[in-house]
Amino acid sequence: MHLYGAMNNPPHPGATLREGWLSEELSAEAAADQIGVPYEDFAAVLEGRQGITPALALQLEAAGWLNAALWMRLQAAYDLAQERLRRERAA
Repeated sequence: MHLYGAMNNPPHPGATLREGWLSEELSAEAAADQIGVPYEDFAAVLEGRQGITPALALQLEAAGWLNAALWMRLQAAYDLAQERLRRERAA
């Protein structure tokens, strides 16, 4: 196994959202409402079934949840690591 894949597998950005912003005081439903996205779409990101799109990144930024460029970098790092892992497994 290539060491990069074993050592660099960042979490899905949805995990960052879930762990960094949601709490007993702020549910996923309330957070989705706060940032202005449908709950189903937000839940898909939180569960790692969807990535953070540029539109969602801008909505997160507008809500004060870091800046859009950071969300996009987190998503790109995750996507790149997943592709590296897929290629390693196929080799």
